[in-house]
This record gives sequence, structure tokens and C-alpha cells, in this order.
Amino acid sequence: MGRMSGCATCGELGERADVDLAAGEALPAAASKLEPIAGGDVRRCPTCGAWFLYKYEYEYNALGPSSEDASLRRIEPDRVKEVLLGSPPSDAVFQALGQLGSSDGEAALMTRLRAELEKPRTSYEAIRKLVGLHLGKSDVAGPDVAAIERLLRHARAEVRKDTLYLLQAHRGSLVFRAAAASTDPNPSVRLAAATAAFGASDEVSLVPAIIACLEDSVDVVRSNAAWALAVFAERNEDVTAALPALEVRLAEESSAKVRTTVERAVDAILAWTPPTRRVHVWRCPKCGSTDAGPDESRSAYEFTFMQCNGCKTGGLVDSWERDSDWSLAIDIPINATDVPAYVAPLAPGDGFYESMQAAKAKPKTKASATATPAPKPAATTPPAPIATPTPPVTGPPTALAVGCERCFGADARIAWEAINASTEASLISDLHFAVDIMACACGQRFAVVFTERVNYREGGDDLTWLALPISSDEHARVARCGKRSVASVLTEIGVDRRFLVRNQTDGPVDAWWRSNGFSIDPTVPSDPAGPAT
Repeated sequence: MGRMSGCATCGELGERADVDLAAGEALPAAASKLEPIAGGDVRRCPTCGAWFLYKYEYEYNALGPSSEDASLRRIEPDRVKEVLLGSPPSDAVFQALGQLGSSDGEAALMTRLRAELEKPRTSYEAIRKLVGLHLGKSDVAGPDVAAIERLLRHARAEVRKDTLYLLQAHRGSLVFRAAAASTDPNPSVRLAAATAAFGASDEVSLVPAIIACLEDSVDVVRSNAAWALAVFAERNEDVTAALPALEVRLAEESSAKVRTTVERAVDAILAWTPPTRRVHVWRCPKCGSTDAGPDESRSAYEFTFMQCNGCKTGGLVDSWERDSDWSLAIDIPINATDVPAYVAPLAPGDGFYESMQAAKAKPKTKASATATPAPKPAATTPPAPIATPTPPVTGPPTALAVGCERCFGADARIAWEAINASTEASLISDLHFAVDIMACACGQRFAVVFTERVNYREGGDDLTWLALPISSDEHARVARCGKRSVASVLTEIGVDRRFLVRNQTDGPVDAWWRSNGFSIDPTVPSDPAGPAT
């Protein structure tokens, strides 16, 4: 490329430059000083105003080197105007058209796009550019709603239909304005209106328009309307207002395909429950008041003074009584700012030490001294022992490796040895509570929770280890959640996941696998059902 005389910025750029980027070639440094317009295809020299057309091409070749080329050439103003009139409209394009002599660049471009709406071969591309322009308005008024609605009222049904499908990809209120087309005389437009509802994410103001589509004469429109309502309900949106119309449609529907979709919508709405969030409260175990909590001024080392401000129940409790008897997780509406004043109090016998005593007080079944002994069987060849099947591993909610035969095999004792081989991190290291990240030699990580429950009355402290397999993403989540929420986070992760329990209380260490019920509380090792495999 020879040097052009004159401009200090683009003077070194000739009429045209073609470079092979894959071979390491590059455009002259002055090319980076040009101002990009219309997505970068048209570029302008900021010093002299010269115009350039930039082109980039990349072609992938699976069998050999891929090609990557770029070109830059000077173009005349008439050619620039032609390129800009075919570009997606924007303020920069309008301004450039004005610099090229168009007294109103926006009007010139809009006139051309509206003309293209009337031609079947060019209408879709024109609609795409217009929808992008009208939705991309950044002024105080927001998107140009009136312009969108003009497209939805266009004389050509194809324009109305394509506008609806393009609006489907944009979340926001304009998607719901599109539902007004549900009464369009053209069935393909009505179908697009019902389908556009799938683009909605968190608003349901178009439900009345979708309900109107349930009475459409075209089967596929009725089916898509029911499908949209089902999608809303399955996203936990409140569309119960549509249930009466769906039940009427179910009674009158003659199409088997539509009936199936309507049944799905009805089932989804009937299964809908108002969204809730889980919070932890201090509740008085005696009266259920949530106006309760710890009184630090009267607490002592390892003991907390809990006080109810309702019935005035209070006293020193250890950490197990505090977390088991006074702490409670409840579900409240997702938008609620206050918790209920009262919840269910602690049921008789459910206190931490009461339940521990009840479990120990269960009488053990002994053989009667007067019972007639069973006759000894005749000597026969003993049958071959039946191998204990490996317990099924319940699928976890996130991507998770299954470990190896040692850390995930049937023998829990061998699994514990493999899990305990390496400690990657100690997240919590308190006197009676610890959370460590351990890993088997195969790479599978486990969150290992240690709890020591001190029995102040009878001795024989309960030592329990829970080893929960976790994925890499869950490892990162646990590592950053902090001490206050690590227990609830691990409990959430461990829902329906197989984990190892290792326990020692007044006797030898025992270990077993459980397939569900992960919980950092006293119920895990002393489950009345016994160790579950």
C-alpha cells in the first residue's frame, strides 16, 4: 500500500490493503486510528474525514490451517451512503448520513427500511433492524413503543408475524404488548402471539390475551396458548386466573394433541405454590414466640442464656439445646419482611436431651429364658454366602464424580480410610465442631463434618463424622459461605445424596453409608431406622 499525500493520520494508508492475519500479517498502524461506524464495517478518518470500508473474513478448516483475512480500502461518499443505508440503524449511522449530505439521515434510512417492509424478500431483515432500533432507545421514554405497535398493525400479516417472533427474544414489557395480536384475523399471527409468551420470564400481564387464544379456531394456536400457561406455572408464576378457562377447554376440546397440552397446564397450575424463602428464627420452645434470643450479658463459657420475651421462659443451655430446642427454620413468603410472631412450640419429648434419653430408654428385646430352643438343622453343606450388593448412589443435583471403588465402595470403613487420606483445607476448627475438605487419592473431594456432643449428665460423649461427596463448584461454594451458613449450605447440597456416617459413643467406632437425610444434627447417627444403605 503506497502512501497517500496530505493527512497525517491516514496518509500512509493507500487505496487498498489486504493482509493474511493467519500468516502473521497486520494492517498498518494508522488503521487503528480510524473511527468505526455501523458496526465497524465503515470507518472514518478523524482528521480529514476520509472514508474506508473494512472487511474481515475467517474460514475454519478442520483438515488443515484455517484462513483469516482482513482488508481495508478507501471508498467514495456515495458508496459510504449506500453501505450506511443498508446497516442497522443507530445514532452514529444517522450522524454519518448527515455528514454525507443527507439533511435528515434518520429519515432517509427509515424511509428505505419502510419501503423494504413491503417486499417479501427484504421485509424480515428490515423488521430485524427496526425492532433492534426501537427496543434499543436509551432516552428517558425508554423503548419506542409506538413504533413497535405500528409494526404490529402493519397491513402485511407477514410483517406482524415476524415482529412478534423477533419480540419473543427480548425480555420485557413489549413482549406482553404483543399479546394484543391474539385477536389478529390471520391464524399465523395469532400463533406467533401465543408463542411469544414463551419469551416472558417474570411477568404475567399477558395472561388474559393467552386465555383468549384458548378459544381460537386453529388447533395449534390453542395448543401454544396452553403450553405458554404451563411454562408460566412451571416457572412458579401465579397464573391461577387461567384455571377456569383451561377447565372449560378441557371439557370441550376435541383435539387429542391440544387436550394433552391443556392437561399439562392444569396439572402445573394445581401444583403451583406461592414462592417462599427459608429463614432461621429463635423460637421459645415453651410458647412458640419468635420474640426470643440469646442474652449475651447473662451467658457463660460454652453456655448461652436464652430468653423468651413473651412468656419470660429463660435459662442457661448448652450449644446443643440452643441449636436444637430454640433454633428453628421456617418458610415465609418470598416478599415478606417480617416473620410470624408465633410458630409451633417444641412438642413434649422433642427436646434435645429428652429425645436422647428416650432413645437410650428403649427396652432391648431379649430371648425368653423359658422359650423352647429351636431344633438344630440337619448337617448339610452350607450355602455359598450371598454377596452384599453395592448400595445405589442417588444422583446429586450438580455434576459430581462417583469416586473410586475405595472411597465410594460398599465397605464404609475402607471408604473412610480412603477419604481421610488427605486434608485439603480446614474451613472450621472449633473445639466441638469442625468442617474439613478431604480428598481420596482418586481426586474425589468430601466435605467432612465433625461434631462432638457433650453429655453433661451421663458422660459418654457422642463423636460423629459425616463425609459428603462434593463437586468442584460445591467445594468453592462451601469454601466462601462462612461459619454462620456452612451447616445450612451443606444440608442443602446433601439432599438425597449418599454420604458416609462414622460414629463413636461408649464403644467401638462404627461406620455406614446413608443414601439420604444428610443433616448436621443429633438425628443422623441415632436414626431409629438404623443405618441405611
